[in-house]
Amino acid sequence: MTAWIEVLAERIEDEVAARGRLTNAGPHYVYVLCRSDGTPFYVGKGVQNRCFHHEAEARKTERLTHKLNLLRAMHRRGEAIGYCIESSFDTETEAHVRERHLIATYGRHDQGR
Repeated sequence: MTAWIEVLAERIEDEVAARGRLTNAGPHYVYVLCRSDGTPFYVGKGVQNRCFHHEAEARKTERLTHKLNLLRAMHRRGEAIGYCIESSFDTETEAHVRERHLIATYGRHDQGR
């Protein structure tokens, strides 16, 4: 997994660059949200601007999930979220397969893996 994180670190972008990358992506994509040190903390699949909705969700809800708590803490510290548009696909099924693979690779903090 360390090698994959090193590859991922080279592809992390800020929000502006990630928005630009989405203009050239297929309709379905897989993304990774990262801490400011490059450590991934969330893998998701989306269409359009889905990967940018998590910050608003953290501000607008009191739900206590690992992802939302981490986003709130990063915001309090003034840390920027790193975005990696990891891959794009023509179908949601293909994106879902890739999302599940990356989750299996990185693990899930909320499930102790």
